[in-house]
Amino acid sequence: MLREKVTFSRITQTQNAVTGDLVNVSAVYYSPQGAEVKEISPSVDVIAQQGNISMLIEVKIRYNPEVAIINGDKINWRGFTFNALAPKVDAFRTFITIKAFSEIETTLRTI
Repeated sequence: MLREKVTFSRITQTQNAVTGDLVNVSAVYYSPQGAEVKEISPSVDVIAQQGNISMLIEVKIRYNPEVAIINGDKINWRGFTFNALAPKVDAFRTFITIKAFSEIETTLRTI
């Protein structure tokens, strides 16, 4: 069931009007009506290869042909920010499944 609220944001570079420097700006570009989010346990291979373990999630949303989700987009869920990785559209083009990872340093889930 698609009960969770998530937002998708993308970082773009813009020029600062005052100094002329390039700055990274994050802007929300998509807020689906609902999503299904599952926390995934990292495999033994991931634990052996990394010094710091990242939290892995799988997000399932309805397919919207007008919105392109790419690797590196940010997913905000329950106050945490995740990096989108490997978006996959199902064969019937009804759902998109996205794996995402984040470095969470706490087990606090009260948000």
